[in-house]
Amino acid sequence: MNNSNRFLSVMSEVPVLVFAGIPIAGSLWPLDSTMVVVLSLLSGFLLVGLILTGIPIRRRLIVFSALMIASVAFLNWPLKLAFAASQNDFERVAKQLDDGETVQAPIQIGLFNVAKAEVNRNGVICFWTDDDPSGATGFVNGDESVGEEFNLWSQCGVARDWQFLSED
Repeated sequence: MNNSNRFLSVMSEVPVLVFAGIPIAGSLWPLDSTMVVVLSLLSGFLLVGLILTGIPIRRRLIVFSALMIASVAFLNWPLKLAFAASQNDFERVAKQLDDGETVQAPIQIGLFNVAKAEVNRNGVICFWTDDDPSGATGFVNGDESVGEEFNLWSQCGVARDWQFLSED
């Protein structure tokens, strides 16, 4: 297959590429938009590399899509990866809060936009990426048992002492 035919066959699979990218984009919503674009481009380059290996395109796309959907759904790796890149910044701002300093919000902490930073009534440091009065969403400093203090809809451990919570 010559290069122009290979390009046309890749372009015919764009709807499948978009479908594979939906779970990745959905898991990146609390991130800065620049990071979303960078991670999307990286996954696109990975897929193009798979396409150029010579295995039938439809089979590669099906496998790639299934792996991406499963990995995001069960591992939440884009959020964990982004938090790992930002953890030092979270630790620095958490120390400021713990020392009694106030943090003006909204604030950019690492790759995340934080709408509100606080120490709650139980002494838990919280960085809310969405400060909705009906239920906040964001990062809290503590192990998995810290979720017992909140009205949880979901909880995901992103590091040993950090949880990503969404309240109901």
